[in-house]
Amino acid sequence: MDERTLERLNAYLDGALDERAATDVQHLLERDPAARTAFEELTAQRDALDRAFAPLVATAEGIASTWEPSSSSVTPTPTSRVPLALLFAVAAAAVLGFVAGALWFHEPTATTAPFARVTIATAPLEARARGASTFAPLEAQAPIERGATLRTAAGKVTVALEDGSNLRLAPNTTLTIDDTRTCSLDRGAVLSDVAPSDTTFVVRCDGLDVAALGTNFEVAHKDGSAGDEAGKRVTNVRVLSGRVRVGSTEVGAGYGLRALDGLPGEPTKLHDLAILTNWVHELLVLEGDRSDELDARVNEMLAMLGRTKMAHLYEWEIRSLGDHCVLPLTRFVQSPQSNDDAYRRREAARIACDLASPAYVPAMIELLGDPDPEVRVVAARSLLRLTGTTRGYDDAYWRGADVGTGRASWDSWSRARG
Repeated sequence: MDERTLERLNAYLDGALDERAATDVQHLLERDPAARTAFEELTAQRDALDRAFAPLVATAEGIASTWEPSSSSVTPTPTSRVPLALLFAVAAAAVLGFVAGALWFHEPTATTAPFARVTIATAPLEARARGASTFAPLEAQAPIERGATLRTAAGKVTVALEDGSNLRLAPNTTLTIDDTRTCSLDRGAVLSDVAPSDTTFVVRCDGLDVAALGTNFEVAHKDGSAGDEAGKRVTNVRVLSGRVRVGSTEVGAGYGLRALDGLPGEPTKLHDLAILTNWVHELLVLEGDRSDELDARVNEMLAMLGRTKMAHLYEWEIRSLGDHCVLPLTRFVQSPQSNDDAYRRREAARIACDLASPAYVPAMIELLGDPDPEVRVVAARSLLRLTGTTRGYDDAYWRGADVGTGRASWDSWSRARG
């Protein structure tokens, strides 16, 4: 956490920011786990100081309340009253001495982000400290110690590392976070979103080192049960972006590699990565601010509509994202590359309009100006569902050549509601 950000957090805690600056800090706290952690530690530190100084403040207030200017000509003796200026000078000196001592003997924790922290947990999670023999419950937002082992059951987890990397753990996963750039997978699956660094990020599994070269990839480990996997330990590596190295073999984006009993095979092209790793979709939706990653997945699944016998599976998977897929879909419809595929363009519009919530009314109004009549019709039907009105324009109107008046009517309606 840089000094400028810490200054802003301190000022926000003091109530010293104007409304706009305070709003900016609130947005920062909503989207940045490291900033939230620093703010929580600053708040705890402030509360601790308040508690520490409470007796001194109470004593000062008590003495001050007994002091009254004398109306007589008799000057109070030095022993009968402590001069107020001296009292507060002593109190100030005590406070400064306390703070100086705290800064000398304890480095401020607010400047140091935790090694790792659970940011999202969809179900109870357990952790075992390094050297411990038993697991204990670990709550969401709880810090994680270096060398701890995490164990999921039915739920999924997102863990933020201090270097900016994120680990997503699937259900029934056991993972040890050995260091910021090294972890060991015992079972289950982990999808790593690796932050750039001069230090290689490594996931160890069954004697294999999967070294990330700045990438987003999944490592999954299980006991084989059929075919050539029967009785063997199976490790699957899938690369969503960037590239990884498994031993001496490099695996690029869109490719996967399978290892049996720690012996890696050859990379193979994967055509359905978004489905193979669909367990992470719920976490992406809950994380909320990782729009680029979610957009890429929606676009990948959208590309399969109409081009495979399993198209209904991809549509179902897109719809399972709820209104979180609306923006990626509408962005595709409005992009130049969508003009080359009318079917996929209409499917994207149809799904987006079906799933749009009231927050996406402006996006639906934008689609009323689309050059494709079928896109305009589904957008108008979505607006009817969301607002209860057609503004006097039916499907036949939106299939017509001149829709400027209807679009202007909806724009005016939207502006009137802010």
